[in-house]
Amino acid sequence: MTPRRPIAATLLAAVLAATPALLAPPAARAADEVVDVDAKTLKSAQDAFAREFDTADIDYKLRALRSYSKVVHPKVAKDLMKLLDDADRNVVAAAAAGLGLQLTSAKSAGPRLQKLIEEHEADEEQAKVVQAAVRSIGALEHRKAEKDLKGLVTHGDDGIVAATFEVFGRWKSDFALREMLDFFKRYPDEKSFATGTVSVDTGAEGSADAEAAKAKWKSKYGGQRGWRPRPECTKALIAALKEITGYGFRRPEDLEDYLKDPKKYVDPVSIGERMSEDDRKAVYVAWCKALEEATAEAARKVPGDAAGDERAKVYRARLNELRGEILEKHRLRLSELDVIVEQGEAAKWPKG
Repeated sequence: MTPRRPIAATLLAAVLAATPALLAPPAARAADEVVDVDAKTLKSAQDAFAREFDTADIDYKLRALRSYSKVVHPKVAKDLMKLLDDADRNVVAAAAAGLGLQLTSAKSAGPRLQKLIEEHEADEEQAKVVQAAVRSIGALEHRKAEKDLKGLVTHGDDGIVAATFEVFGRWKSDFALREMLDFFKRYPDEKSFATGTVSVDTGAEGSADAEAAKAKWKSKYGGQRGWRPRPECTKALIAALKEITGYGFRRPEDLEDYLKDPKKYVDPVSIGERMSEDDRKAVYVAWCKALEEATAEAARKVPGDAAGDERAKVYRARLNELRGEILEKHRLRLSELDVIVEQGEAAKWPKG
């Protein structure tokens, strides 16, 4: 098969030839620059797209579609919206992503994209479609989709959830803060997860209650998707919360405190101003000693290299106890302890 001329080059040549205002030196034009064109220039772009898109090669199709999407015009947006009904969901995803560039057609494109996010099957290809639609909805500022976006916070696909958080952050929208808190509690950092417990009383004998509880747990927490960290989502969540509230929440407890009364919320980072250096140094020393004590106790109670997991459990349990004592003694929040420990320097603050 003879390689076709890249669609980006074809479109750029057409645009430059037909629009004097765009006759800038090639070096001054970004290769992926979005081009807002008039009706005369549009015809060349449409003809080029028709030629390049008419192929069985999906890579050529998607390349043509992505390049055509960069030509901003209501008729281009209309063509892209027609492709949202294409049988190939790779084409649908590319068309949905392209609509995010069509800012002049936001009113017509937004509702079409909103319909896509209502169809969020647990399917990898459809997930790409939904993710693209979410990001384009964000770019087009289609705020009427907020309710549907809020429903995606509990989605099983990491890309969709991360994209949803990004949109709320971009809009600085507090519409889903409660749902974001629930997610934060389940995935408090990029390496951890926590779900919860449920109970069921069926009135039956044997293991009926346990089986029913297991089914209810899976329904509530998403089966095995509730048993793993989701770093992409947690990272996007924390970044979005920073955009929305202005605070870089380190733990879900912080967001919970903020939601109780945003006006009275105290940023943990300010602990350096609210607590003397001597007191912070004492906290740092106590924490270092707690680490040493937890390590020693774990090694004593669970000796041997083969018992690593069990020893880790003992270590975490003891460290949590000691941490609780430090927090109570110094009247600190977990995140305030985090800040003090992160700011502690061995050269400046000796461990003991």
